[in-house]
Amino acid sequence: MKIVLIGKYNFGELLTGPEKVAKRLFTELKKKEKEVYFLTHFFKVPNERISILTKLFGKTEYEEGQIQRRGIIALFLFLIKEKPNIIHIVNSERFIIPIYLYKFIFKSSLVVTKHAVLRHEIRLSGLQLFQQGKIKDIVLEWLEINYSDLICFYTNEQKKLMNKIYGKNPLKYELIDNGIDAEFYDAYENISQWQYLKIVFYNGSDLSVDRGLNIVIDSLNCVNPKIKFELFIIGEVDPNQIKNANFNITRIKLMTKTDLIKFMMDKNIVIKSTSFDTFPIFVAECMAMGIIPIVSTNTGISKYITTGYNGFVYDHNKPNELTQIINNSQTDKYDYCLISKNAREIYYSLNWERISDQYHKIYENLIEN
Repeated sequence: MKIVLIGKYNFGELLTGPEKVAKRLFTELKKKEKEVYFLTHFFKVPNERISILTKLFGKTEYEEGQIQRRGIIALFLFLIKEKPNIIHIVNSERFIIPIYLYKFIFKSSLVVTKHAVLRHEIRLSGLQLFQQGKIKDIVLEWLEINYSDLICFYTNEQKKLMNKIYGKNPLKYELIDNGIDAEFYDAYENISQWQYLKIVFYNGSDLSVDRGLNIVIDSLNCVNPKIKFELFIIGEVDPNQIKNANFNITRIKLMTKTDLIKFMMDKNIVIKSTSFDTFPIFVAECMAMGIIPIVSTNTGISKYITTGYNGFVYDHNKPNELTQIINNSQTDKYDYCLISKNAREIYYSLNWERISDQYHKIYENLIEN
């Protein structure tokens, strides 16, 4: 089987969720098949000048040719020459649009992993398409929905939302989750005390995405004043969002995996309150470390969490429930050490070896059919 993954390949370790999925899946698939390639484009990197000719015809190879940066035409020529069985769009980037022309010429099966519903996110931002310059991205999403052989969603809710927006029910789709690196599971430390809560909130690098920080601030402002806690916000922050907080806030820059694990070792709780999130991999990683999740019903990972067993789920429309969960942390209502240990079990379902096996099985089924 010849497999080509296409998307943005980040050679560093400061990764977004979609970049992490691409990189980890590629690593695992190489263990299963000899002919696995990752094709990426000439994205801008510091101190590198990229000409128009390079963006069209350029080619740079890494790892004995298994990773290749290619211009648009050079990428197309690679596909014509190699004729892969599977082309898998692992994260959506604009340079991928011409790939859909290839599909009409050759018989490769085209798979796409949908990390988000772009049209929905733009609507949530309150801006129009032209204001955000997302027209090419919307064109790509439309092509993915209408002309892929199989679409991989994270939740049924994501699939239903996509159908509602585009009015098309994909003939072939699979539900498949993100994976967790083994290093997070190996970094477990038993939580022995809850007198001082260290709460983590991931806000990412794009402030145009509303991850629910305002809801968290308002909810934590209402926590019983006798409870001692601190909120750590990872990523960019709008100062206006935190100026009314009546508790301690520490802002942390985005980190590599190694630094993130060190930072998270003594934290108690991770909160996810995005109005819509397909599958927050950061929360899953925290759970593997034994950090207790508190997530809203609108997040895909909530399907793995049972309140009082391995974390807590609250109604996104009732933020007072988030406040009550924090208040309960200083009572005997729950055994938090046991909840912490139970949270780690998510790794057995979401380790990358298992997730990559699921993708590999999907590829085999497409070729057989």
